[in-house]
Amino acid sequence: MAFVTIGSAIYQFIRDQGFEKRLKQADVFRLWKETAGDVIADKAKPERMDNGVLFVRVRDAAWRNELVYLSEDLKKKINQEVGMEIVRMIKFK
Repeated sequence: MAFVTIGSAIYQFIRDQGFEKRLKQADVFRLWKETAGDVIADKAKPERMDNGVLFVRVRDAAWRNELVYLSEDLKKKINQEVGMEIVRMIKFK
């Protein structure tokens, strides 16, 4: 009989039930400040995710324009941090 740790059994259950993607989506919000950095996190807050699109509210238009240019790098960083390509696109508003 093979023994399995509780953690690995829970992880396997989560994967089998299809909850892994939802947990990774939650990680995007939980890790926002760490991933985006203090300066960006102070100016922009993620609001929701819908079909791989992360919607981020930005404090003002100047920061919005700056973040549009940084969006590909930010997207790559987020996906790397959560360990899965969960964000396909970032929309700033």
